[in-house]
Amino acid sequence: MHFRRSLLLMIVAVLSIACASGSADTTASTTSVAVDTQDTTDSGSVGSFSDMPQECLDAFDDFLREIEPLVADIDFVNSTTAELETMQVELDAASASLDEETASCPELDMDTEESFAAMIDYARNVAPGTVPYLEYAMSFLREMPTAGTGDCETDIDSFMEFVNSGTPMNDLTLSEVQTVSGLLASISASCSAERYTEVVADPAVSEFLAGT
Repeated sequence: MHFRRSLLLMIVAVLSIACASGSADTTASTTSVAVDTQDTTDSGSVGSFSDMPQECLDAFDDFLREIEPLVADIDFVNSTTAELETMQVELDAASASLDEETASCPELDMDTEESFAAMIDYARNVAPGTVPYLEYAMSFLREMPTAGTGDCETDIDSFMEFVNSGTPMNDLTLSEVQTVSGLLASISASCSAERYTEVVADPAVSEFLAGT
């Protein structure tokens, strides 16, 4: 699972975050993109995409070609999460298959933008229709932390503007979801546990996140 954790967690999980709903678990899903890289199998690690064993790259090639028809024509700025739910199910299935095929692959350090950019360049040669999706994933992960100010009450106010807008989470565009996810992450980090719990326990917030 190392190959998936270091690559697909940042690719497939983007829409998992966007489509997350129902409770305060949304923030946990958001932060998991950065931290959920643990696995019970120790297959070593590599620091460069070009150092990945060929059999792992072959499996990734198959994955890219499988998802290319799903993602090639998607507008990853203006589409809503509700519109992409069916695609997310198919992406999950494809990523689960890759997860199984690459269980013994080493972990790839994808913590830097350069590493992600190298992966996108690789995908451009294998399945160019996936490039906009991968670029969106990189943008989402790069820009999400900047959505908040780091001031608890300021970020709560900004978040509540979305909550009180009358538009549920799953009807927001992916660009808006990116902002909401960043605000939630910032609120979780900058507010006290009591203040954060107070916010997410608000029935209006629960309804917003649940898409109702």
